[in-house]
Amino acid sequence: MHDFIAKVAKHIDHVKKVGEHCTTEETTKQALILPLLEILGFNPYDPTKVRAEHASDFPGVKVGERVD
Repeated sequence: MHDFIAKVAKHIDHVKKVGEHCTTEETTKQALILPLLEILGFNPYDPTKVRAEHASDFPGVKVGERVD
């Protein structure tokens, strides 16, 4: 558990340092989201575990849109 907390704390510091440079969706994904998923124990490169651009339909609100 201590290792997990240390990894999260290190990622928080990373976000504080580079967050302002994440001006596009792709940069944000690469610099912030993928490392966080790994910290949480997910393999972001395994499409059976992490799915990008998932279809999301909410009748009357959003139909045929994709969410990250």
